[in-house]
Amino acid sequence: MKRGALLPCLALLLACGDKAPPPSSPTNASSSATVATPPRPAVNLPPPPYGSSEALSRMIDAYAAGFGASWGPGFAPSGYVLVARGGETVYGRAFGVAVPKTGARADENTRFRIGSLTKQFTAVATLKLVSDKKLSLEDPVKKWVPVLPPAFDAVTVRHLCAQTSGIASYTQDEGLMSDRQKPAQPGRVLATFTGKPLAFAPGSEFGYSNSNYFLLGLVIERASGLTYERYLQEKVLAPAGLTRTSTIDAPDAPNTAVGRTLDESDAVVEVKPIDMSIPFAAGALRSTPHDLVLWDRALAGHTLLDVDTEKLRTTPVQSDYAFGVMRQSKFGHDVESHNGGIDGFSSHLSRVPDLGLVIVVLMSSDAFETDKLAAGVLRMALEGKPQVAPTERKVLPFESGLADAISGDYAIVEESKQALAKLLPPAVLESVLTTVITNDGRKVTMKPKGQGAFTLYFGENGALFTKKSGIVVVAQKDAAGKVIGVELQQGRLTIDYIHKP
Repeated sequence: MKRGALLPCLALLLACGDKAPPPSSPTNASSSATVATPPRPAVNLPPPPYGSSEALSRMIDAYAAGFGASWGPGFAPSGYVLVARGGETVYGRAFGVAVPKTGARADENTRFRIGSLTKQFTAVATLKLVSDKKLSLEDPVKKWVPVLPPAFDAVTVRHLCAQTSGIASYTQDEGLMSDRQKPAQPGRVLATFTGKPLAFAPGSEFGYSNSNYFLLGLVIERASGLTYERYLQEKVLAPAGLTRTSTIDAPDAPNTAVGRTLDESDAVVEVKPIDMSIPFAAGALRSTPHDLVLWDRALAGHTLLDVDTEKLRTTPVQSDYAFGVMRQSKFGHDVESHNGGIDGFSSHLSRVPDLGLVIVVLMSSDAFETDKLAAGVLRMALEGKPQVAPTERKVLPFESGLADAISGDYAIVEESKQALAKLLPPAVLESVLTTVITNDGRKVTMKPKGQGAFTLYFGENGALFTKKSGIVVVAQKDAAGKVIGVELQQGRLTIDYIHKP
């Protein structure tokens, strides 16, 4: 599950779910079944900024066509994009195939893993328990999870919801992540972060951590007396009309997308199995484009939370982050959004409440730039103007001289470290303090200290780049032409590294 990947490995998160069957099992749900929905509130909306649905469709299709145009199918969209307004579909299109073995394409009822979009469901479940007075946002988390150490005494449920606890993220634990195909008891997950110091005083800063929402899942279970899955089904999903959303993964069920990734040669391959006991309340849900539109309508109509509680859920606490969602001003509108990444899948959901607009992007690939596609769709919907389709950098042949010269160990320079400390959560900063660039004679890879390795391709003017995540690496040379450092660029981030002797 992700909030916004800053480097490639941040795109993935795992999730854990329990095994209790939901009231309507997704395994048996038909892709063409009529979905029962609760009554929709009356919708009185201003004219859409994009004009007609036909005009929006032409813009989205042209923009999406740029993905993978030069780099091939591994970088093209494979999933479903849906834009709805007031609950009615304005644009809906399948890209690629959902099930490679059969060639089946996705539709509005195809189930995808949604990764960290799960967090907003967990936040709503928590707030429903607060509304029912079974829980308080000011409760110390230790009231519900007594095994937590004394260092966590000041952490409250509110801190977990707003990502301001300072707790380390369990998905940074390499041992747990390398074994993620096996079930993990809660104690195994807790052990990955309870022995680590808090990164800051609870409530003082923002620090995105999957551990916050894993703990919220345990709090929900203990405050409700039900499993996380059952509480969601009975108190959140059923009232909202969502019938194909569940933590039960059921990867072989009908109309269920198969997750894929790219291997070291950029070939598309199916991902290995993972057990949903790991992502749990931080990212275990599967859902569908249609169900996520129903989710938008349930939130808009206050089916689940009253007006005051809904305002609390969407009011930013730190760094634009509210409770399981971000809230920002974009193109003259308040936009609520979050993304998700989990093995084989990436997702994005944006809501524009004043327009009744929701944008759903669900992809059955963890390598696709889902956020970039979603950002383009959002902008076109809000501005009504076409966006230039992405241009994929030209890949030049392998250069052995540059590959040899740039290889080695690097450490961040102090000026970069101080600048990044103002932009990145402590755990993310820690993960990029050093990096290694390796040349195996066929390709060049880069591995920051606390992240996975990624391939660098040779581009024009001596730059190296990733095909995913928008990273560009430029060698810094002395007067004699010797590489003494590298500059890494990614969006608004710049990291300067010095070559270690």
